[in-house]
Amino acid sequence: MSMAPQTPFAPVPSQVDFPAQERHILEFWRDGDLYRKSVDARPVERPFRFYDGPPFATGLPHYGHMLASITKDVVPRYWTMRGYRVERRWGWDCHGLPVENEVEQQLGLRSRRDILEYGVSQFNEVCRDLVLHYTAEWQKLIERLGRWVDWDNQYRTMDKARLEGGKKTRTVGMVKSTRYNVDHKRLNALLDPETRAGIVTENVSRYLRVS
Repeated sequence: MSMAPQTPFAPVPSQVDFPAQERHILEFWRDGDLYRKSVDARPVERPFRFYDGPPFATGLPHYGHMLASITKDVVPRYWTMRGYRVERRWGWDCHGLPVENEVEQQLGLRSRRDILEYGVSQFNEVCRDLVLHYTAEWQKLIERLGRWVDWDNQYRTMDKARLEGGKKTRTVGMVKSTRYNVDHKRLNALLDPETRAGIVTENVSRYLRVS
């Protein structure tokens, strides 16, 4: 009678409870604080900065968010495996109009006069509170996707520090391949050779030639 080969692995049952496995893995990551350990294990002198456009703060995540999030997660994971220190703060795009529209619907406000009667300052506070309304749903989804981010130091584009920082650098915006031919050689030269980071500003707009 032949004996089963010896292996260092535990036997795998034929009936697998995948949801239970997912919960177990997420708890293991969370209890071990593995994201923070993956950052702290890399030297401060060797950072990699990835500028990720944050999602809108006015609704629940959908398929488009999941697809983009998984794609964006490849970059910081790759550079982490290369030994770089990659901080990944979660952020919120707090563009005003959608937030205001949702608050108007919640409060039953239908015109500018209604907002003035309600009170502009009070209306603005309700808008600010709405920004973090869906945080729990977003965090649950992003964690289930296996994406590691810093939830404890979230930023919001409406925060005063970010608004004041935006005064120093005026971005040109998204570069559409159908509109522009990019001088990649000159543009790449503007990236920080140590951090491999860069941002398209009006200073580099001369390298974007309108076709």
